[in-house]
Amino acid sequence: LNPAVKNETLPAMCCPPRPWTNGYDGGFLLERHRIVRYHEEQLRQMHAISRANIDVVYEGLNSLGSLPWKINRQVYDVVQECREKNLNIAGVVKQNIKYEPFPKRPKYDPNDEQSKNEYRQWLLQKTKIEREYQTQRSKRDDTTLKMACATEALEHDEIFFPYSLDFRGRTYPLPPHLNHLGNDLSRGLLCFGRGKPLGERGLFWIKVHLANQFGFDKASFEDRVAWVEERMDKVLDNAAEPIDQANPTDPKWWATADCPWQALATIFDLAEAMKSGDPESYVSFLTVHQDGSCNGLQHYAALGRDKNGGEKVNLVDADKPQDVYSSVARLVQKAVDEDSEKYNEEYAEEIKPIVEQILYGKKISKTDTNKIHAYLAHLLKDKITRKVVKQTTMTSVYGVTFIGARDQIMNRLEETNEKSFELRDRGEDYPMIIDDQLLVYCSNYLARLTLRAIGDTFKSAEEIMIWLKKCAATIASIEEPVSWLTPIGFPVIQPYKRTGKSASRSMNGAVTTFDLREPMPVSKQKQVTAFPPNFVHALDSTHMLLTAIECSQREIDFTAVHDSYWTHACDVDDMNFILRECFVQLHSQDVLFDLQRQFKNQYPIKANEFEDPPIIGDLDIELVRESTYFFN
Repeated sequence: LNPAVKNETLPAMCCPPRPWTNGYDGGFLLERHRIVRYHEEQLRQMHAISRANIDVVYEGLNSLGSLPWKINRQVYDVVQECREKNLNIAGVVKQNIKYEPFPKRPKYDPNDEQSKNEYRQWLLQKTKIEREYQTQRSKRDDTTLKMACATEALEHDEIFFPYSLDFRGRTYPLPPHLNHLGNDLSRGLLCFGRGKPLGERGLFWIKVHLANQFGFDKASFEDRVAWVEERMDKVLDNAAEPIDQANPTDPKWWATADCPWQALATIFDLAEAMKSGDPESYVSFLTVHQDGSCNGLQHYAALGRDKNGGEKVNLVDADKPQDVYSSVARLVQKAVDEDSEKYNEEYAEEIKPIVEQILYGKKISKTDTNKIHAYLAHLLKDKITRKVVKQTTMTSVYGVTFIGARDQIMNRLEETNEKSFELRDRGEDYPMIIDDQLLVYCSNYLARLTLRAIGDTFKSAEEIMIWLKKCAATIASIEEPVSWLTPIGFPVIQPYKRTGKSASRSMNGAVTTFDLREPMPVSKQKQVTAFPPNFVHALDSTHMLLTAIECSQREIDFTAVHDSYWTHACDVDDMNFILRECFVQLHSQDVLFDLQRQFKNQYPIKANEFEDPPIIGDLDIELVRESTYFFN
């Protein structure tokens, strides 16, 4: 192996991996790995696996591992050209990264508020420059490692990824550096090892896929195809010359996509199909994706038979895909507008001293925080976009905390600020820039509104999450980890224990000690808060493995990135049918009542404390079969 590639975990294999037949035998031919990745309760979980019947899990993992891959040579060559010409395009950063010059350090006078504020601003700028430099270095080194893996893989006609599971049953390739679970560059560099003719519908799905890569994914499939056809001249031009030879530093159309390297791979494939003269016979190796619509909420809506929530996440058919993130953004915008109406010049004068306190880095009281909501709403009234609330909405079902939601929203607001700075520097109109010191307060304010909007939209999901937490609290109260069997029989054991960490002070400063004795008691708080997201992750893994098995039995090449399902363009319609059938099959069971029965049997001392699951709604789960945009 190339020394740049060799790692304690091996790269992709050049032959199919050893099939999993038990929890200790499968994957790499020479390296030994357990089927479940290491965690504190691994031995206990492996013992449970050895006694359980998880043939369905083995079959699903083996079907994923037997899928051949190869490197997309066209994309590989473009990445190499960017690196050789020292270009900064589509996340591939320049090779010779240099520090941006620091601003001149101001004088510091501890007795002068203005001087202290100027010094504080200088420190913020300096930290930002250092952070950006480290980020660029990290990106460069990551690209170097991925390209070393790709160069090694080019020597083989096919490569394979052996798989293992995390403790929830989610699947992950064992090779860590270059695989399809990686970033956009990793996915653009990889394609299927077996090609298939596009057939009657393949060209249609490649066009849909390209529109999705550019973020044009809220329209109907027909509108997405039309969007691509209107830009076919750009497709052909970018395929012929992906890097502008006359002006290589000027990114071309493909580099403006949300997922530029995957877009470029799709452009190459679409252009070749069009130039072939017979697209139906053109053999394509491209991976075409169908993604769930906020899949965690889809599972919650199905569990609670929540008709309103189900409509928002495309469990019910519609003329075009419903966008839950836009629905939440509209509710947040409405609340911001209502608060903004309270803002006027007289009010501005009243809160001016409070804002000045914030700008000088001073904390303010809770009363003053509530007073400035109208001012914050005034600052934010043109900044509430789908993107601002998307991550928080998506992670709400996975147990995101208020602090986590605040940080997610702050990152989006910082991006908006950066765009405003760019527009201002170009002399163009730009949205209002929010001062760095106010960003925390704006993010706190928006996080509360966003979480409230999500709760109002998905009441059933909130009730189920509360019920799951109550069950976990009951189990944790007897110092036991939460454990259960998924619908396909995979035993899950939550690994969270107390760290045994304690802090003390010595003459040399603060000292942190860790109690490494085993076994440590369970962390009751973590067992409770982590159970709802882990339960849903186990469900989405179950759905994916059932789909993988059915596709394999029908000789359809299939892989997935959790709730993003991939296949050949010619097989998208068949895969769509299968994944809907498997979802209906999964949720036609009494999943929550079955979980309650498991808990009563496993923890008989607490059997009477496990309440019945929440009352379900009137959603007909069979409607999923007819939902055009369930995965889209």
